[in-house]
Amino acid sequence: MLKSLCIALTIGWSLLFIGIPPIISQEKITPENKLNIFENLLDKTWNAEGQWGDGSPFKQEITFYKKLKGQLIIAESFGFVNEAKTEWGPRNFGIRKWDTKSEIITFTEHDSFGGITQGTVTSNKNDDIIYTYTYEGMTLTDYWQKLSNSKYKFTVGVYEDGTFKQVFLDTFMISNE
Repeated sequence: MLKSLCIALTIGWSLLFIGIPPIISQEKITPENKLNIFENLLDKTWNAEGQWGDGSPFKQEITFYKKLKGQLIIAESFGFVNEAKTEWGPRNFGIRKWDTKSEIITFTEHDSFGGITQGTVTSNKNDDIIYTYTYEGMTLTDYWQKLSNSKYKFTVGVYEDGTFKQVFLDTFMISNE
């Protein structure tokens, strides 16, 4: 072990001596780095239309942008703002942030009916974005499956062990950019 370390240090110093910098990432981990999972969504407007599982219409328009030097991701959405789903207007205002204590991305979403939804956000190797939260006693997932830089499959339902056990909405989020 000590011999391997000495060889590695010798090679590293030798490369540095001849002008080749060491290949060691010096990037500081910051909230901005952790929020990079939203990078493709930023400064675009995303639109979706479909039907909820009960047959009622779903229509949403969401814009994402950074605030406070990239420490927060803001999501502002328009949608139906009455129970009859006939009036269109500002529907939700949300904040995504890196929680340094729990070391996870959290979100808080305020809606026009006075409700607040809170949960966590994760991503996977496919750049899918996965929101998990509790709604009316159920653990739900909003799953943004990345299909391209301008299109995501958007599914809302009960997601367990890598599959949806129950789906309430299945549509697409498409960017205007």
